[in-house]
Amino acid sequence: IDDAYNRYSWNDTEGAPEWFRQEEAEYNVRILPVTREQVQEARAQLTAINAKPMKKVAEARYRKKVQAMKKMKKATQKAEGIMNDSSVPDGEKMKGIEKVIKNAAKRKKKDRIYVVSKRGVGGKEQTRQAIRSAKKKGGRVKLVDKRMRADTYRAKQRAKKGGKKKGGGSRKRKR
Repeated sequence: IDDAYNRYSWNDTEGAPEWFRQEEAEYNVRILPVTREQVQEARAQLTAINAKPMKKVAEARYRKKVQAMKKMKKATQKAEGIMNDSSVPDGEKMKGIEKVIKNAAKRKKKDRIYVVSKRGVGGKEQTRQAIRSAKKKGGRVKLVDKRMRADTYRAKQRAKKGGKKKGGGSRKRKR
């Protein structure tokens, strides 16, 4: 009885325009019930797809690996050059080889990006957008406010010059 009364019961399209009848025939289709097994099967397919790494991520990892291999290859060539040099004592050779390998294994640190926080109408959103764009560029993001940035800049300038603060004298008020 419940199945007899639904939104598809009175499909009276008589007197309706032709384009309406075509759209009704195309889109007004009853959705059939789905079993639990079908839902679980669809979820299993999605988890299988999500388990694979994305193509771009895999490519980036491969590029990184190739770059590391090139660095190590160059380092081994330099190390061989140091080993073949007969004029250098053995102790210095070992130190030189360690230095070359250490430099090859070292990763370059990304610089810190300073984002000056904004105040006023729409200030929070502008600050958030600035942080997002800075993160896309890479590096660590440090949020600073305008006053702090100006103060640190002035302190550095003062330290360079070795001078004192200007101003600060007493003023006479006019009456």
